[in-house]
Amino acid sequence: MTRTPSSKSHLADFPIACNVLLIGETQAGKSTFVEAVRQYANLNHVIDRTRIGHGNVSFTTEVTCTRVETDLPSYEVTEDLEEYLQPEVINIDSLLDEKGDWEDYQERINRRRDLRLKHVAPDSSAVYHFNLFDTPGLNDTNGEDETHVNTIFRALRTLDQIHLVLVMVGPSAFTSGFRAALKCYIDVFPEFQGAIAFVHTKIDYADLHPDRKDFHSMFQEKKEILHTIMGRGSCQHFMINCDFESTKPIRANITLNTIRQILSLAPYNEPIAINKLSLHKTERMLVLDRIIINKYTAMIDAIVQTLGTKNVLQSSVLRQSYELKKLLNNLRAEKLEGEQFIAEHDTQNLVMIYENRFDEHWRLIHVNRPHSMAFPSQHLTIRKVMLLQEFTEISSEKGGKDHAFWTIDFKRASYKNGVLHAKLYTTSADKYRWAISTRKTRAVCLESEIPEAEDSLKRHNELYGSQQEDIDQLIKQNSLYTQMLSLARKDRLHPDIFAQMVDQRAYIGEVDENALSVERVYLQIVQ
Repeated sequence: MTRTPSSKSHLADFPIACNVLLIGETQAGKSTFVEAVRQYANLNHVIDRTRIGHGNVSFTTEVTCTRVETDLPSYEVTEDLEEYLQPEVINIDSLLDEKGDWEDYQERINRRRDLRLKHVAPDSSAVYHFNLFDTPGLNDTNGEDETHVNTIFRALRTLDQIHLVLVMVGPSAFTSGFRAALKCYIDVFPEFQGAIAFVHTKIDYADLHPDRKDFHSMFQEKKEILHTIMGRGSCQHFMINCDFESTKPIRANITLNTIRQILSLAPYNEPIAINKLSLHKTERMLVLDRIIINKYTAMIDAIVQTLGTKNVLQSSVLRQSYELKKLLNNLRAEKLEGEQFIAEHDTQNLVMIYENRFDEHWRLIHVNRPHSMAFPSQHLTIRKVMLLQEFTEISSEKGGKDHAFWTIDFKRASYKNGVLHAKLYTTSADKYRWAISTRKTRAVCLESEIPEAEDSLKRHNELYGSQQEDIDQLIKQNSLYTQMLSLARKDRLHPDIFAQMVDQRAYIGEVDENALSVERVYLQIVQ
């Protein structure tokens, strides 16, 4: 198995400590999957059934961490032949090939007689340490999605990085609560996009046969819903059944090797720096911010109307003073917002811009058929190409690192399952270059506009200093209102501010009450 930052390297070159976050509905199988991973790493592991829920009851009420060490072995099934003959390895992929009727297929994968499950040591001697973070069910949020996200984020803030986010998807139809909660995750942590994979649990492997059309139709519908939530159609999906009661070697083999495929993504992914994340606002947060923006814009307008109640001379003087101070406040606020945007985005942090995966089971026909992937030419420069290969051969590769396009031609190299998983990254500075450039250009203008505004205000005060007491309070209010608008207009929140919002229950209940709670937090900050 290989992964290539630019051309080719081995999986053993990766950091061997990986943090994996599991999210999903109650009873989607998160805790069961953790136990299955422990069994994958050690077939003698005794399943801890006290950690696994039952019915609609979840045993996971807080974030828990399980550490698993493994050298990422694969497994195979052998068939005992006649006496004095070596056991023969069964080609699982050929059994799963799209041939024969469903009854024959079911009989093959359920066979027990003369079959043995065998551990196959990997080529590399590296041992990987996977920290699996199990979380409460998404549908346990009762609409308190931001609160749920905050609970998990607080538990993860001590970590340096997250390498893989697994969304565990059960067999039931999606509830509106699950969709909303998952959308909340994606909105708050868009950086997770590059590390997410979907794991569909409790899959009956007999349903993988092409004759099971109802199953395939339902599965495709689920994928489309998930792709809509994610905002892209290139998400990776795995199907698994962690059935600890099964004694059927072929089914067990499929489960174990699927776990290997899933875990292999973690050291391959570009890690997410948790302790450096700022949190993006969800749609609910933006709605509340719009209420605050409308309110404080109206309050600033009211100040102007108040100035008009003075006599003509006084009104003119105060209005000039107010407009000069308002201009200065706005310029300073604009300068601060621009500096913060540049600091957050003008970095060499990698951002995924393309993902694709070729994953083909054994086929007798067209085994050497050529395949390709392509990322068309565009304005972004590719800074990193990550390739996860297994039983595939690359015949040509063009573009890629330091180019604005990428193409690759390849084919399966053997009668085993062939995998080629590609991820392309650019830097945050590249992705936001136009917005950064605009703000830097504006910053140059502000360097002269702010001193000019300060000079104009100073000259005005020297001429009409006696009038200043009447407007000081209005100017103070304007400064406060301007800062409130600046906070409400940002699309991100510092984690500490987000935590304050959750503590104030700013996202629970009626919209008007929520807006007041958000306003109180903002006022505490600006005052």
